[in-house]
Amino acid sequence: MTFKELPGQSFTGELNALTTEAGGPLQGNHFVALVAFKNDKGQVKPDMAAAVSVQTGQARNALVVPSEAVDHDRAGRPVVQVLRGKTAQTQVVELGISDGHYTEIKSGLKEGESVEVTPSLLGKS
Repeated sequence: MTFKELPGQSFTGELNALTTEAGGPLQGNHFVALVAFKNDKGQVKPDMAAAVSVQTGQARNALVVPSEAVDHDRAGRPVVQVLRGKTAQTQVVELGISDGHYTEIKSGLKEGESVEVTPSLLGKS
């Protein structure tokens, strides 16, 4: 969290609760977060507005592919097109977390294997 009244300083906390609150007909919904953090020096005062980023997950030493490489088969299972030799083969995979750009592959793919990314944009179908 950062506060415009405290430039150059940031505070780390833990998200305890997150709810939505109606903001009116032209304002949409607002998010209300309850965040626990240390304010030992009393620098953060009541009514200071915070800019907050929330980390929802983390993976270390993970095998990832571009999110555009992940599709679903007719049964709804996540799949990627693995390049084996000169042909692409459909491979069912188990997904982990994703940031929208990259998606963790927990199983079904080995490090070093190549996958097709957005075949339709490459002139393939």
